[in-house]
Amino acid sequence: MRTLALALTLVLSLSVSVPARAAVDETNANRLNALGLFLGTGSGYDLGGSATRLHGIIMLTRMLGEEADALSFDGPCPFSDVAAGKPSAYTGYAFAQGYTTGVSTTTFRPNGALSFKHYVTFLLRALGYDDGAGDFTFAASLDKAVEIGMMTRASADCILQKQYALYRGDLVDLFVSALTTPLADGSATLAESLAKKGVFTWEEGRAQGLIGGGQESYVHSSLRNTGAPKPEQSASSGAVSRVTKTYALPSGSVSADVITVDTSAPGVSVRAAMVNQKLGASAPFSSIVSASGADVIVNANFFAAYSGQDKFPVGHVMADGTFLYGVSGLTSFGFTGSGAVYVGRPAVFFYVRGGRDSWACYEMNSKT
Repeated sequence: MRTLALALTLVLSLSVSVPARAAVDETNANRLNALGLFLGTGSGYDLGGSATRLHGIIMLTRMLGEEADALSFDGPCPFSDVAAGKPSAYTGYAFAQGYTTGVSTTTFRPNGALSFKHYVTFLLRALGYDDGAGDFTFAASLDKAVEIGMMTRASADCILQKQYALYRGDLVDLFVSALTTPLADGSATLAESLAKKGVFTWEEGRAQGLIGGGQESYVHSSLRNTGAPKPEQSASSGAVSRVTKTYALPSGSVSADVITVDTSAPGVSVRAAMVNQKLGASAPFSSIVSASGADVIVNANFFAAYSGQDKFPVGHVMADGTFLYGVSGLTSFGFTGSGAVYVGRPAVFFYVRGGRDSWACYEMNSKT
């Protein structure tokens, strides 16, 4: 077990998402895979993995029956943080079609977390509902999904109250629900419209029960089998525990909540939560907590030490695998992709090239 302490050199909040999940059921993944709508990874479907912004764009092109157009797209991709090849084709096509604008003019954050509201918004648009015309709002996207039978009321309430993170398994199950839901104009279901476009045949859709089998409403994993939310993970689960301890200090005793997290446990992920995806932005801690979608969040910043509008960090900042900010010589606290914890003073230097000249530098992007 590893204890999460305050990361005193970070400006970001560290969150650990550990929602209770039922045993992985690959039925819907197999149904979509048979139709070429969900391909999985090299090591399987990874249904327990986090859903990312790139996953959302890929699934959107499939919902619209436009994946072939996306993969053959040869226009430019404006996002420098998207890998060449298929990721660039998907995001470049989505940008050209107006499906996404990225998080800035040059960045997309393909590995950034995708929320339930964002993904359900994609699904509603694929069904022909137009939030720009007032058919629904992003904030109430889950309510609209309930209204049209795509999601159960209990699931929407559970997701909103618990701020559950979106997993790849949720992508699959929600997509199945959308496929069996009628389009906004009532002309057909989404699955029937994709069959008409030639994405798969009518017979293939029937064989998977997605055509002619009736509507399937999405039910969140925490509600399955019992009909009520399962209790949140406790210390007995071995992944997360919380205790209140009293410590004796020269100035007197002090009580503190100690949260212990096994970062190697299945389903546990650690990430840096940035306010509005912007370095230096700030918000009330309660707002950061609400937007994080995490079960545990640790405030780890020096915002109170600053004055003025911009709140610049102290130390190094890395989020979603991208190095954003560096001030050399200061202690940093961080997690690797495998969940390992590191504390130290990394010497980060940059090698800059300009024309025929090149030189080493440090404190790149830091406030001067």
